[in-house]
Amino acid sequence: MTSRHSAPLEAAPRPLIARAIRLFAIPIIVGWIALTVLVNVIAPSLDKVGAAHSVPMTAKDAPSTIAMLRIGKDFHQFDSDTTAMVLLEGQNKLGEDAHRFYDALITKLSQDSHHIEHINNFWGDPLTAAGSQSTDAKSAYVQLNLRGDQGGTEANESVAAVQHIVNSIPPPPGIKAYVTGPGPLAADRREYGDKGVKKNHHRHPDRDRGNADRHSTAHCQAPWSCW
Repeated sequence: MTSRHSAPLEAAPRPLIARAIRLFAIPIIVGWIALTVLVNVIAPSLDKVGAAHSVPMTAKDAPSTIAMLRIGKDFHQFDSDTTAMVLLEGQNKLGEDAHRFYDALITKLSQDSHHIEHINNFWGDPLTAAGSQSTDAKSAYVQLNLRGDQGGTEANESVAAVQHIVNSIPPPPGIKAYVTGPGPLAADRREYGDKGVKKNHHRHPDRDRGNADRHSTAHCQAPWSCW
């Protein structure tokens, strides 16, 4: 017969990994903190990654896009869907000084074939000038076809190049030049959208965390609200 009171069993030895983690607990925690700080310092921010890898916004199989690209191909002018307008606006009727400023812009824009595919220089031709000038003769525009598909990284770089050229030439007194159109609008939407997110986050970080906590603990009122 065996005795009711047997000798206590010896405790099983802890695994080597568990003992190592317990022994080096503080260095492991410090190492993870250092790694987190290093990654946040070295790795590029999300807005920079988004700017470097922007995706085009237009659908290539849309009938309007196909037709526009067909026009550019048939007339040997452009093969992208990004357009921009350079608008000249004066306090009075645009005169010779405005035309000289416009010609200087066209000359410099024409030299940048890396970002600009085609320039519809209607205001520079007396036969077509009236078609790109306002009825009060205080404004005129030129349309540009830029490289890259609208909303993509290449198109945004082309928009930035046009803006740089326009800003590099000082206009005559009383005249202002603007860069607008679908291409600049798509580029500005991404840029200022990122700035708005940063501004709201820095202004109300506690509120953002509170909203996130409330959202994570809220009950779903409809099946699609938790997707």
